[in-house]
Amino acid sequence: MDHYPYAGKSIQETQSVGIPMHLQSLHDGQSAYRIIGYNTLIFFVLLPGIRAIFKYLPEYAWLVVIAEALAVIFVANSGGKWNKKLFGNAYLLTLLLMLATLALYMMYPVADGLKAVMRGSDQDDCVVLGALRLLAGQNPYLDLTYFGNPCSTGFGVLLYYLPFVLFNAYFLGGIFSIVVVMAALLRSTGRLEDAGFFFFLLFSCVAVPELLVVGSDLIFVGSGIALLVLLVRPLADSKQWGMLFLSALLCGVLASSRVNFLVLVPLIAFLLFSRWRSGAFLFVVFGAIIAFLPSLLIYLSDPQAFTPLHLLHKAQVIMPRGILIVAALVSVGMAIVGYFMVRRSAQALPLAVFLSLLPGLLTLSLGDLYGRGWNPALWEGANYLIPLLPIAALLVVEQRKSAGIPSHGSDPKDTIRPQEQLLSGDHALNGMTRHNTG
Repeated sequence: MDHYPYAGKSIQETQSVGIPMHLQSLHDGQSAYRIIGYNTLIFFVLLPGIRAIFKYLPEYAWLVVIAEALAVIFVANSGGKWNKKLFGNAYLLTLLLMLATLALYMMYPVADGLKAVMRGSDQDDCVVLGALRLLAGQNPYLDLTYFGNPCSTGFGVLLYYLPFVLFNAYFLGGIFSIVVVMAALLRSTGRLEDAGFFFFLLFSCVAVPELLVVGSDLIFVGSGIALLVLLVRPLADSKQWGMLFLSALLCGVLASSRVNFLVLVPLIAFLLFSRWRSGAFLFVVFGAIIAFLPSLLIYLSDPQAFTPLHLLHKAQVIMPRGILIVAALVSVGMAIVGYFMVRRSAQALPLAVFLSLLPGLLTLSLGDLYGRGWNPALWEGANYLIPLLPIAALLVVEQRKSAGIPSHGSDPKDTIRPQEQLLSGDHALNGMTRHNTG
């Protein structure tokens, strides 16, 4: 495990716990890079919320942005002081989840009612209309939103929201997906404070509660990606066939949520191939069937009505094709780097997925900001980063210890002596790690 409980101690102090002098400078350098990376991820989580702050508080926007960033970074770097009292308090976390759900119950109808006066957001419109069409056995893409926009939501989103639309509880879809990720994270680490810290990070980004209120499906997509990496990561070593097919099913659903997320199936399979070749082959076959077959049948029934494909044209409007190609090539390069990261350690899977998806989505997001004259209040492209927020928050949670943030009440057995981690890291870097790839 990548823990650095001795970060920031003097040479004399670290000598007392067994760090050789010749490894001290390497240890300090790695800790510094980890702290920088840790806080950069926190900033990334907060970044999409800038649009909402500038939109609703234009006069005090920069003050609020800076104050929020400093407050969140302070809390996130305070370590054990907050773990049990705030993030690890089961009663407080339950209360916050109940309050968030109650707020959505009260505010979603208000936000949705704005369509009567042609205001608000139409992000939920396509999902509700499409799900109702599916329930009636019809093509889900026959309607436009009340703003006249074509629907970009794919079959995977419609499938997920079917029960929520059926029981007239659409507002629960987003928050439910977040709770599922929190439960999976709790199961993975066994630490309630990790789930609580994850919740804190997500809701620190103003865009998350805003999108939950307007019913955006992007919260589900992002939560699904975070859940996917939590399910796939143990497979690299456990090689459980049942969980493999469940993960491939989830990946197929997420891949069909938007045209640009079709890359999820080959990406996850490629990373899994580094440690489990036979599993990766079945994963890509089953995942591709789930991702393509339902959408293909809908497309063939009426190709002209299949509006999710309009995103391909929209991307070229936002950014020139040449820049999009460069971003795609960078993503491929990051996927190759991620392959070797996962080959060395399965724990690197979330970071590998994040780095592989980041170039394309960040390029589109910044392209939209550029096209709007760098005006944060008009930065609708900030939403392109939302699918990466949960996995970024997950990375922050998992990197707390490796960044040297003390964790109150953690099990000492979970800590590897720093010199052992440094040596094992060099061992892996030299390609000496051996494992069965199946």
